[in-house]
Amino acid sequence: MSMVSIDPQSSTPLVEQVRTSLARLIEQRVLRQGSKLPSVRALAAQLQVSKFTVADAYERLAALGYVRAYPGAGYYVSHQLSHLPGPASQTPVAATAERAFDHLWLARKQLSGESHRAAVSGGSLTGELDHHQLIRRALKKVANQAQGALGNYGDSQGYLPLRQLVQMRLAELGLPAQPEQIMLTNGATHALETVIRLLVSPGDAVLVEDPGYPNLLGNLQLLNANMLPVPRLADGPDLEVLDALAESHRPQIFFVHSVLHNPTGSSLSPANAYRLLQIAAERDLVLVELDVYADLASPGQTRLATLDALQRVIHIGALSKSVLGPVRLGYVASSPSMIERLARIKLLSSVTSGQLSERIAYQVLSDTAYRKHLEGVRAHLARSSAFTVQQLTEHGFDVFCEPQQGKYVWAKHPLYASSEELAVSARQVDVDLAPGNIFRPDLATTPWFRLNVTQTMSPAWLSFLAQLSASQPSQ
Repeated sequence: MSMVSIDPQSSTPLVEQVRTSLARLIEQRVLRQGSKLPSVRALAAQLQVSKFTVADAYERLAALGYVRAYPGAGYYVSHQLSHLPGPASQTPVAATAERAFDHLWLARKQLSGESHRAAVSGGSLTGELDHHQLIRRALKKVANQAQGALGNYGDSQGYLPLRQLVQMRLAELGLPAQPEQIMLTNGATHALETVIRLLVSPGDAVLVEDPGYPNLLGNLQLLNANMLPVPRLADGPDLEVLDALAESHRPQIFFVHSVLHNPTGSSLSPANAYRLLQIAAERDLVLVELDVYADLASPGQTRLATLDALQRVIHIGALSKSVLGPVRLGYVASSPSMIERLARIKLLSSVTSGQLSERIAYQVLSDTAYRKHLEGVRAHLARSSAFTVQQLTEHGFDVFCEPQQGKYVWAKHPLYASSEELAVSARQVDVDLAPGNIFRPDLATTPWFRLNVTQTMSPAWLSFLAQLSASQPSQ
């Protein structure tokens, strides 16, 4: 495809050059709806770039709705192009390039290896919250105790002692559940993917929060689900909008983050939670509750699963966000019949979750030093949150709600209608700032963005704030 042009000497990454060039051809209708793109191998050979570069560019186009991927058949220009400008559009190429901020942006940044950049919006905790000793001790115990057991696949629902430990943790939250009501997964995202595969079909109307968790939104987008956005307020989802959408579209499922919402840091109020359960009963909704930051929250927070006793609620958690990030383990808690159905999906997709990871997690979470470590993490987060809110306020930012715990603050600057513009400026000084559009179902522009409070002492971020303040007009 000679129409695709790249400049190896340009500072713009090759993958972005390929994506932008193809997007322009689609917008100008040079590539017609329904036409097939060249194979990854063919275009990579023609442009003399790696296959990974072309594959990444194609995936970005798919995420933005320009093309659709058909397994085994290739990539085709999408038939749903009403959102794209026509041939006469004067949309600047630079504005089109900003669509690189998609639902996968955070994941790509986390795995990019660009360690020189300040990742002020990522999910990692600072290095001072060292947990490696816990993991090293767990590895030794597993190696000494497991013996021949590591040669087995394990249980499809997960390592029983770890499920029993999850059972005890849920009981501390006021949620009684038996081990057969708990299934371990390869992280919370795997749990979500398994629930989606079971309960959502292509084209289904699905209620989601706006803003919400990018990995959830991306998985639903891959399935071509009809995402119905419910605005997230400081005390939970906007229930008036939710009820109206439920009445008009008859969805069967609502994905909701109960405690320490990602990205706003807000939590459900008791009143919001009770009314949400009432609406769910009236509209026959299944509620999928994300509770992945439970270990960072103080006791007594309101959870739907606790109020509902896992009748209508599917509860998803992570083990654990404070120490086990590299191990990647999550869980689903629900009724025995629902867990049985989900376990069948898990058997088909991954057979079991990793028994080695499960045994390491069990040793870490049952270590007497774990709770002390967790107390230190919570104290650090509380100090960091207070500092970050003060920092933002002093530099003229607005904060969505003042976080009580957790890692994230949702903020905006009154001079920037688009946080994408702010993110582009930040990147020029080696700061990766996550713009709010990547947390929205339709990727729509918003002034809001996400910050990780443990990263706001970064010299690059502090320098960026100083430059931003200096560039503002004097009052």
